[in-house]
Amino acid sequence: GRPGVQRVRPDGELSDPELSSFQYIAFGLAGCAAADYLKKPEPLAWALAAVMNPGAMSRAEHKLACLRRIAEARLDQDREILSVNFVEQYLALTPEQDEEYKLLSTRDPNRRVRDMWMTWSERMMEQGERAGMHKLLLHLLAQRFGPLPDAVRGQVEAITSTQRLTSLAG
Repeated sequence: GRPGVQRVRPDGELSDPELSSFQYIAFGLAGCAAADYLKKPEPLAWALAAVMNPGAMSRAEHKLACLRRIAEARLDQDREILSVNFVEQYLALTPEQDEEYKLLSTRDPNRRVRDMWMTWSERMMEQGERAGMHKLLLHLLAQRFGPLPDAVRGQVEAITSTQRLTSLAG
């Protein structure tokens, strides 16, 4: 549809007089300028910018611009995950575009943006691997030392490095 917000009335699709006054609001995203929405203060606009017209930006630059706004906002974890997931789903990159994205993101001064080059599925796999490593390490410690105090369990679960978990389990 047309870019932006519009009031829509179905044309001749509804013959019942009671339904002929039916209207709804539609928002055409594809024709909107992503750059305009990336300037807005609303986090939802930054995620939705992923499906908008990137203008002169390459696909990799477009993705980086969306993720930069999300990273800089310091949203709560749930909102950040939803926003990043939306961008990842709708701005998937080809291998060549992914290389451009990685190069661009390594130049970004914001560390959170630099760290976002990893694909969403890779992050999910890493989180699953880390959860498995936490479980394994806790099991090994319990086998060796008996029931673990909550404080020890908390310390193990606070480890975010898969490499560190692997070395402790080994």
